[in-house]
Amino acid sequence: MKVTLKLSLTGKPTNAYRHNLDLYNGIPREQLIEKASEMLDISTSETSQIISRLTTELENYQAQRFMG
Repeated sequence: MKVTLKLSLTGKPTNAYRHNLDLYNGIPREQLIEKASEMLDISTSETSQIISRLTTELENYQAQRFMG
C-alpha cells in the first residue's frame, strides 16, 4: 500500500517529516520509523505504533470502499 506521508507533532506543524512509502515493505518502513522518530524527537516505539495504526485504518478504509 503506497502512501505519501506528512508527519508532524500536534502544535508543531513546522517540524514536519515528509516521505513516500510502501507500508507493506519492511525495510523502508523501518527506515521511515527511525528517521521520523529522530526528526520529531519521539521514540521509535511510539512512531512504530502510530504507523501500525495508520496502516490498519487505511486497510479498513480500503475494505469499506471496496465493499461499498
